[in-house]
Amino acid sequence: MKNPTREEELSFYFLYLKNYLESYKFAGVTEAFMRTRAELAEETYENARRNGAEVDEAHELSMAALLDGFRYSDYEIIMDVLEEDFYNDVSEDMRPFMATYLLNLGMVEGVFDEYDIQENTFVSGGKYDALRCELTGAISIILTADGL
Repeated sequence: MKNPTREEELSFYFLYLKNYLESYKFAGVTEAFMRTRAELAEETYENARRNGAEVDEAHELSMAALLDGFRYSDYEIIMDVLEEDFYNDVSEDMRPFMATYLLNLGMVEGVFDEYDIQENTFVSGGKYDALRCELTGAISIILTADGL
């Protein structure tokens, strides 16, 4: 990735999105996409303020525009499962490595392929719980097969 321009360095939205995508391991997002999305968030904030929105409301709208389509990441969900269901089996230090390892396994990819985790009703419709249940089973099988 090239060095950001001074404008990008000062853009809260660009830096927030870049950090968010890197932290939760969203793959395949280009710098051009991040710039465009940051500009959209800035425009959303400015338009909301011009139309009378309070600062907090304008910020909420701009963050929704910035993170649209990036509600949950496979990595984040696997980390949650490891932390909550395998806390005795996978140490805190090893969880990021284990999550990255699991992301690349066909069995885990197959579980995620069955769900649209960016869908608006993913959590409220009970699909999140179903996914977690399936992931817990798949991870248990993998850890047992690997002797962990």
